[in-house]
Amino acid sequence: MTNTLLCVDSTVAPSALMEVMRGAYAVGASATCELLQRHLDATYLVSDMGKQHIARLFNARWWSREEVEGEVAVLRHLKALGIRVAAP
Repeated sequence: MTNTLLCVDSTVAPSALMEVMRGAYAVGASATCELLQRHLDATYLVSDMGKQHIARLFNARWWSREEVEGEVAVLRHLKALGIRVAAP
């Protein structure tokens, strides 16, 4: 017998995110990806050839496009001020 369970929350596997990152960005074959935090959003650490990057996946059920764009604008503003942040 097969049981089907309704899912209310899910997290993208780091390996699945790496496949997307390799197709969309210049991420090497030896790059690694680690899930750092999972709450309303998921935060991943992508390491490639001594460089580290943060990838954030926003949950579309909680955040509107305008809210995500607002967070991106704040990060860009802080970076322009010389503050070390994970800027897009």
